[in-house]
Amino acid sequence: MSGRRRTSLEAYRQILETGVLGKAAWKVYDALFQSASGLTRNELDRTLAPGKPNAIYSRRLTELERRGVVWRNGTRECAVTGKVCDVWDVTDVLPTRPVRPPKGPQMPSAEDAARLVAHVDARIESFRLIGLETPPELEVLRAWLAAGAPRCGRAPTRGRDPVGPGRDRGPSASSAAASPEPEERVQSSELPLSASTASPACAPDPPRAAPVKPRGWSGNSKQGLLF
Repeated sequence: MSGRRRTSLEAYRQILETGVLGKAAWKVYDALFQSASGLTRNELDRTLAPGKPNAIYSRRLTELERRGVVWRNGTRECAVTGKVCDVWDVTDVLPTRPVRPPKGPQMPSAEDAARLVAHVDARIESFRLIGLETPPELEVLRAWLAAGAPRCGRAPTRGRDPVGPGRDRGPSASSAAASPEPEERVQSSELPLSASTASPACAPDPPRAAPVKPRGWSGNSKQGLLF
């Protein structure tokens, strides 16, 4: 069930005049302001983009909620899906600066870690009371929190050359296997000549015989005259 609206005509006029919201975000804000009691996500998409599946307007609600201009005003049955959904409505405040979503979970501070140790100790004690072995992960978590929740170092980037550009990397495994050792090359060059020429592939080619001309042929292929 939705609650009381908190719309403000003055905030609406200032947002319109300053243009602080983007084009798509303003359409969402204006549609919610013009509605009677707010809209659900699917109702918003149907209002701004009727007949288009996967409309992008409802995706702006989370951004506008971070900026403080919209909020979730209770729940009710959606007129599009028939399910109970959140009702989105505008607020009576001006938008703040865009807030980017966090890239990862926020690490606890030293004060938070000290308070969390007591909860972990209570969990460990509950395992001992029922005669179960404490999971090792819980012991590691307790030690980490007791140390003040220190930050871990960054993992090495994948695909980066650990040696670095311009440095000697040494012979690779493929080149080492393909080229023999210097001692082996010296030994192969010291083989006797008879052994190296014993193979038919290394034998010299026989001399070619001179072509025999037919008797009485003048050598002129065009005339073909005989003596």
